[in-house]
Amino acid sequence: LKRDQWATGDYVVGKYCGVSTDDEWVENTNGRHARVLPGDLLVGTFGVRRATLEATGDWNAIGPDGLMEDLTHAGLFGKETSRATSVEPHPRYEYVGHVIRDGAKVCM
Repeated sequence: LKRDQWATGDYVVGKYCGVSTDDEWVENTNGRHARVLPGDLLVGTFGVRRATLEATGDWNAIGPDGLMEDLTHAGLFGKETSRATSVEPHPRYEYVGHVIRDGAKVCM
């Protein structure tokens, strides 16, 4: 979708573009940590996080390169805008596209 059609709560697909380490994980539907590998695809949603003691980020800050972070390790996509020094960087993904059903974007 074109950028002017993006909105908070849109379901999107991100491709993991980091390196494989034990620190890079995503929470699966059972609440367990699953390791992510380069090229893995993750369905998440555009959102805003304001956890000022850990990290903040916003999907509106995603640049033209489409790079974004999983701000919660559970599929909340946005661009990390600040992070406490005690917190490791969040896993980085590349925007692949929106989830589409019956020709329309899928939202929360």
